[in-house]
Amino acid sequence: MVSDGTPPTNVRFPPSFMAELRQRVDIVELIAERVALRPAGREFVGLCPFHQEKTPSFSVSRERGVYHCHGCHAGGDAVEFVRRTQLCGFVEAVTQLAERVGLAVPDARPLSAEERRQQAERQELYAACAAAAAHFQDMLLGPAGAEAIAYLRQRGVDGPTASRFGLGYAPEDRDGLGQALGNRFQPELLLTAGLRFSRSERPGARDRFRRRLMFPIWDEQGRVIGFGGRALDPAEQPKYLNSPETPLFRKRRVLYGAHLARPAIMRRKRVVVVEGYMDALSCHQLGFSEVVATLGTALSDEQAGMLARAAESVILAYDADRAGDAATERGLGILQEAGAELRVAEIPTGQDPDDLLRHAGPAAFAAVLDSSVPLIRHLVRRAVAVDGLGLPEQRWRLAQRIVPFLARASAGTRSEYTEWVARELMVDPRELQRAVDVLSDKGTEHRNRKAWNASAIPARPANRPPSGAEAAEETVLAACLHSSAWLRWVASVASIHDFSAAAHQALAAKLFERAREDPSASGATAPGLALLDAVGDQVERAELARLMARGEPDVSQGVLASCLETVRRSRLLREVEELRAEQRRRMAAGEGMGSPGLVQLTRRLTELTAELARSARGGWHV
Repeated sequence: MVSDGTPPTNVRFPPSFMAELRQRVDIVELIAERVALRPAGREFVGLCPFHQEKTPSFSVSRERGVYHCHGCHAGGDAVEFVRRTQLCGFVEAVTQLAERVGLAVPDARPLSAEERRQQAERQELYAACAAAAAHFQDMLLGPAGAEAIAYLRQRGVDGPTASRFGLGYAPEDRDGLGQALGNRFQPELLLTAGLRFSRSERPGARDRFRRRLMFPIWDEQGRVIGFGGRALDPAEQPKYLNSPETPLFRKRRVLYGAHLARPAIMRRKRVVVVEGYMDALSCHQLGFSEVVATLGTALSDEQAGMLARAAESVILAYDADRAGDAATERGLGILQEAGAELRVAEIPTGQDPDDLLRHAGPAAFAAVLDSSVPLIRHLVRRAVAVDGLGLPEQRWRLAQRIVPFLARASAGTRSEYTEWVARELMVDPRELQRAVDVLSDKGTEHRNRKAWNASAIPARPANRPPSGAEAAEETVLAACLHSSAWLRWVASVASIHDFSAAAHQALAAKLFERAREDPSASGATAPGLALLDAVGDQVERAELARLMARGEPDVSQGVLASCLETVRRSRLLREVEELRAEQRRRMAAGEGMGSPGLVQLTRRLTELTAELARSARGGWHV
């Protein structure tokens, strides 16, 4: 079931179950499987998985069980993170997390008929892909797989590696898979899963993969979502054939072997990117388990974001020709824009990682990785090696190719790299710096670069009311979200109309409703966490997560009372200004002061002015 961003309103789990689920799930551990996090005070920070950025603005609080991005304002709890990253529904996300921590899932209210259909189809697609993978493995190990086994031995792939990567074989038979799976799955489902051709796609053909060594492709949870097939007939084209785009498989969003590489990536703090299946297999077999592959295609924005979030350092280990072509340079630019610390392993000309490992051994490949060079140095070396240093005009053209990469470099290294490139290419450093400045001034740095980390902002002294109506509103709401006691008190003295922002009014309404429904709540679960299950609007959820991420404010009842007075006074001032503007508009239109409309308007202005005067004299208290 694909999520549209709103949890099904007819699906609710008991609050006690949701509270225990959040208590058991370590949100830092969960998010660290997809985002490289580092500690920053009491929180963890990293690059946001929901938008491209160069400077980390994404923070995770283990203590409060929430995440928040200061750049794109995405936020929520563990359930919301699973929903957004796996494009699944509320019930599926809750079920996954419960299975993760060994918690039995209680019955929820039934899904709608359409939601049930979508969920069932998605599960059937997963099941069909898993069944196809098992069938291909059986074929590889049977008599039909002799040719594929011989090819694997020739390429040096051993049995444990073939088993770990689930390798299989699709025989020549045009209907072998269809017959094997036909008694379990409908023909239309096998078409949707990309396992068979429709007659309109290829008349007369049935199974999509024939006489091919089969590589299952997994999502980050280790579920088979598609396949790559390597032709064993030298005359067959294309040599590698991937599954088509399906509801499960989006090639732009997949890195081959990512779920197998994750533990090593986290341990070694780096991810190595190769071009295809065989490169990845050879690397893993010989001890380089932090390797993923891009399925033989140029890097997409989505893959670049995944790589940048996965580790502190990304090493590109393509063969020499691919590491220098235009498509790869575009991918390198995407990776750099995504904020990765990017290096390039310079594979000897004419070889790829698989060749290097088989002919020179693991030590040689390790040396190449360890001596990988920063992106800009690689680009300059490559340009000089291919085009040479000829006339001044030619050198300047080479320099201009490097300018976009220099502009995307971090502010701390940009000037140094620009000077180095100018020396290497023998161009005027001032002219090069001007060209870099033109691009870098367009905002390639993240807009929150200097202020993304709230811990870097001096804290306001405890028990002092914040200045400004907006800050006062946030303080009141943050106190209510974290404390049932504060919520009960504020709900007894305040109105939702005291808040100006629409998202704040909506949150206050839900909080006050919660206080009315359960006035004796003990506060074992923070009201804000419980509210996450009830808030459907994306803007409201983001604002809720942002306020939860602030932590519980250190306030007294007097401070909250002062905040509420500030909020109310701001509301009164806005209303007075609106009424005065309406008064001026009516008089300009020729309406007399004695008209019923203007008399009523003037009376209301008098009441508001008196109320403001009482507030200024301290005669109005919460």
